[in-house]
Amino acid sequence: MSDIRVSVHELKARLSEYLGRSLHGGERIIIERRNRPIAMIVPMEYAESGKKGLASVDWSEFAGLADHVDEIYQSRQDETYREIPV
Repeated sequence: MSDIRVSVHELKARLSEYLGRSLHGGERIIIERRNRPIAMIVPMEYAESGKKGLASVDWSEFAGLADHVDEIYQSRQDETYREIPV
């Protein structure tokens, strides 16, 4: 599901278009005020699925993340000093 970010002003001007994109295209419309997200329009099947918060994340995309983190952790175990760029 893709996200589209729109301002309140843009949403007011093109509400029908964004509702159609959510309904037919399955897109999430993130509504922003002063470049900060304040609300979201999602398709009803998404809202009714009961998935909220972290349960709505497609975790299959992160399958190799734990292995990558372990590799980094193990490689840094022998380090006694690491310069931090400022």
